Amino acid sequence: MVTLTLLAQFAILYVLIVFVWRLPILFRLLLGLIITWPTLGLYGELPLPAGIPDLNFQRGYVAVLVLGYFMSVVLEKRQSAKSPIDQTEAPRDVGVPHFYQDVSPTFPIWVAAYVGLKAVSVVNGLVFGTGGSTSITGYIETTLIAVVAYFLVKRFVDSRERLMWLLGAIILSALIILGTGVYERVLNLDESIFPVSAHNEAGNTRTMDVPGGRAAGVIGNSAVFGGLMGMSLLATLCIGVNAKKTWLKISLGCIAMILAYGVFVCFTRSAWLSVAIALGFSQFYFNGLWKLTVPIGFVVTFALLIVWGSLAKSDVVQGRLLNQETVTGRVERFVWSWQRFLERPIIGRGPGSLNKLMQAEYSEDGFDTSHNTYMTMMVDNGGLVFICFWGVVFGWLSKAKSILLLQDRKSIFFTSAAFERSVVAAMVGCITIYLLAGMSLEISYFSYYTVMFWIAGAVIERMVGATGTTSEKTALEGTASADR
Repeated sequence: MVTLTLLAQFAILYVLIVFVWRLPILFRLLLGLIITWPTLGLYGELPLPAGIPDLNFQRGYVAVLVLGYFMSVVLEKRQSAKSPIDQTEAPRDVGVPHFYQDVSPTFPIWVAAYVGLKAVSVVNGLVFGTGGSTSITGYIETTLIAVVAYFLVKRFVDSRERLMWLLGAIILSALIILGTGVYERVLNLDESIFPVSAHNEAGNTRTMDVPGGRAAGVIGNSAVFGGLMGMSLLATLCIGVNAKKTWLKISLGCIAMILAYGVFVCFTRSAWLSVAIALGFSQFYFNGLWKLTVPIGFVVTFALLIVWGSLAKSDVVQGRLLNQETVTGRVERFVWSWQRFLERPIIGRGPGSLNKLMQAEYSEDGFDTSHNTYMTMMVDNGGLVFICFWGVVFGWLSKAKSILLLQDRKSIFFTSAAFERSVVAAMVGCITIYLLAGMSLEISYFSYYTVMFWIAGAVIERMVGATGTTSEKTALEGTASADR
């Protein structure tokens, strides 16, 4: 299984790089990273001398992307200097609908502040706190790589075609992850066949508190596994409701049901709750999808109410939904962590500090992690980083609001506002899943999950450009009329 998975990943990379010639090479590489990171990231690692973060698959891959991007910028400037291009000529990829927004990517002030203050926090941890080489590694994995992906998505996803490629890559990656998780469940393995010990302090031991164990696969954590399935489910619905061909609608409907099964078999409350909330919100923006899902939801709810008396007695429900011990334990750790935050509220103690303090305090209880991303952020990085993080989030949500409130209309590039609304609703749903999961899980260690969160924000910013301003539309419509 492992060998087949690795071969499939390399085959996907080869096809993307060699045959998908319509797309820029750097964008093809970005798609390849999204698809192959969860698997190849577990195997491709080059140890470096002590004190220097090891070079793994994703760090080396992103370094190549960044180097390639800067080389392309230099070459473009040299070519434009030799032969200036008329700025009035048609955009690239003639015939492909382009977004209104300028393709030049920018960093909003909140993003720049967040990246800079997290760097200050790392230095603070190295000099005054409990940080070490792991602090640098964490900063590279969960901040720099995520922001690079955000930057590249804003740079290259400038047409509907490229957006479809991006969403397709996310869906394909999720299906591969789902396959690894289901495979382990089918075989009822006590140990994961993948080297996921980097994500799991118990080594490769699987969580077996339900029959067959919780699905995690190459991700190594069932809650993150379920969250990624939910994100991909939203992307699938987004494409499906806007598909024109019947066979494509049917295919995407089948994929959506498969991904919904993936959410279920993670057997994690945070994933179930966050995905349910995101789907409940998004369905009303998915081009009339609510007319199908609301009746189904009523039927399912009614059926659950009928069988709840017997269902509540099952071991799975008792262990996963009605277990109060884990809830009270997390509340207790939250209060204790808040007290640690108040001791150094500005720039924090340095990355990794809260877990080290908590392990010393609660090691005998076997509940020695914070299980709260935001409390970890506040204690480790300080209140300033926490404020900047939410500044980034609310910036995305405020931009998304302008599209979600659009009324149906004809557009130069799209048949109606329905496409724009559904894409943004899916991305808001992805952000919601990530944020809700962070309330009951420390997800900053799972860099791939964080990258998906930042990609969703980048797509929202791009789609805001797709709507354009009134003056821009008037000018473009006038140009189009003159051409006709």
